[in-house]
Amino acid sequence: MHRLTSRQRAFQIRKNRRITRRKFKIRRKIQIQKRRFVTWHRIEAPAIFDLYEAKHRDRLLRFLEQLRVSIVVERKPVCLDFTGVEKLIADATLLFLAELKRTIKLAPEIKIRCIPP
Repeated sequence: MHRLTSRQRAFQIRKNRRITRRKFKIRRKIQIQKRRFVTWHRIEAPAIFDLYEAKHRDRLLRFLEQLRVSIVVERKPVCLDFTGVEKLIADATLLFLAELKRTIKLAPEIKIRCIPP
């Protein structure tokens, strides 16, 4: 391995600063969105939307139950937090979408917002 020239070193420093700045801006934007919906009932989505494995299915069904209870029973505005989502599999995503549409149909006046991943 050889040493970097001064130009290469300066380029790497600028590149790392740019990457760090971009990550900071993304984290800052998420924090602002979380603070914006403080009074709303915040529900965190599971990391993996999957119906095949039992542990992922249980987490997803608990998430859907929290969503249903908050909107239909408690009639609270809801903020869905998708910041921790890593993987979306089609079958579970379709189930989530169907449940969301059904709850919106049952309580159309309740507001729903989300924080994207």
